[in-house]
Amino acid sequence: MDCNDDGGAVPCSASGLGIDSAQLQANANNVLSAIGLVQSHGAASVAVLFETDGGAVQATPIFAAFDDGGAETLPVLGLAASTDYAMQFVASDGDGGLARSPVLDFSTAALPPEVAALNTFTVVQNGPVEPGYFVVPKLSSGTVTPPQPVMVVDRSGQVVWYVDLTTQPDGDFQKQPDGTYDVAAAGPYFNTVRTGIFEKFDVLGNLLASYTLPDPDGGTDPHELRTLPDGDMLILGDTLRVLDMTAYDGGSSATVIGNTLYRIHPDGGAAFIWDSFDHTTPADVDPALVAVTNNPLDETHCNAIDQTSDGNYLVSSRHMSQLWKIDATTGDVIWKLGRHGDFTFVNDPLNGFGGQHFARETAPDRILLFDDGNSHSPQVSRAAEYQLAFDPATGAPTTATLVWSYNPGIYGFAMGSAQRLPNGNTVITYGTDSRIDEVDPSGNLLWQLNDPHPAFGLYRGLFIDSLY
Repeated sequence: MDCNDDGGAVPCSASGLGIDSAQLQANANNVLSAIGLVQSHGAASVAVLFETDGGAVQATPIFAAFDDGGAETLPVLGLAASTDYAMQFVASDGDGGLARSPVLDFSTAALPPEVAALNTFTVVQNGPVEPGYFVVPKLSSGTVTPPQPVMVVDRSGQVVWYVDLTTQPDGDFQKQPDGTYDVAAAGPYFNTVRTGIFEKFDVLGNLLASYTLPDPDGGTDPHELRTLPDGDMLILGDTLRVLDMTAYDGGSSATVIGNTLYRIHPDGGAAFIWDSFDHTTPADVDPALVAVTNNPLDETHCNAIDQTSDGNYLVSSRHMSQLWKIDATTGDVIWKLGRHGDFTFVNDPLNGFGGQHFARETAPDRILLFDDGNSHSPQVSRAAEYQLAFDPATGAPTTATLVWSYNPGIYGFAMGSAQRLPNGNTVITYGTDSRIDEVDPSGNLLWQLNDPHPAFGLYRGLFIDSLY
């Protein structure tokens, strides 16, 4: 990372361009990172180069530079613990001119004990895969002593990013399109429902915001938060009703738990509210998941939400073994896919899915989900992708054809995910089985992560291509 002011190929500075000051600070939120502070003039962009003794030179992304004399903060992410680095700031004027700071020394600390204790992943790689990382919320089966971290691991299974929570992870943890991370942390109980608190962190682990729903009937459901391109958020709420369930042998005064879908503006205002009690019936509860006579009855147990390509909403109800497509304007249910749904399953040896977790549209009217398989006999988990068909005259749902699946013959009874990557591969997380597979379109296993010491399981394992 040397530079040369005597006419060499890499000058230290160019006319009108320079770095006025540069320093590095430890990040109190995450020892696997550094905070770079740089002031420059005449710069269009700036980045940080870093290397270990004898190691290859790595670089942060190129950040747009401030040219107003103010200090710019650059995150340096994905460092190794207990390691010495040489780092250098590089500014560019956009026309080929470069300016470089002196080389600075920086040393990372050891992993905190609570992170090291959970850094127990092993990896097997059988074929070529894209570089990247996996967001892996490891959930506990019981109360733990805070702080408990959520983590990101690299392709070797090593933790490269983490953030400590003041409580414990309780569901969703994913990187949002704006580059921030949202984490569902355990909140207080509301009647029979444990509500969540979503916390938003930047890439340096700074807490930016906390979200809870102002729902007088329940609380914030921890299963998923999705940030949309316009900055709005999709969040689930838990809704409680006391109902006469004698028709289902559940008593004349039973507590029933449903879900509410919210679209929330960044300022907290609600743009859309949809209540499952207006569109479902206890008759649709899957007996393989829950007995309809339970009091309280967790009727819907929604666990995944997304916006479809036509602007409507996709919601997964685990306890009904159904997916719903919801009209984003009227709130009408456009169709139901699954048990007691609107489609006939075709080419599916298991005749549908049961207790599913996570669902995404891979193309218009094409759905990929993780089928936990609670309803199957024998019980088995898989990734399943369906092409939906409709009557050309009426638009009514007709068939759901299984067009792709991956079934390794294991069973994760809860949680999990199935994610299609841009290169056509699919990443499958088996929830309580604490395993992640990446397979190609032909079903060849290319990469696998296992956790031999799970706390309870991996809620989801979602691939991201960058820590930034």
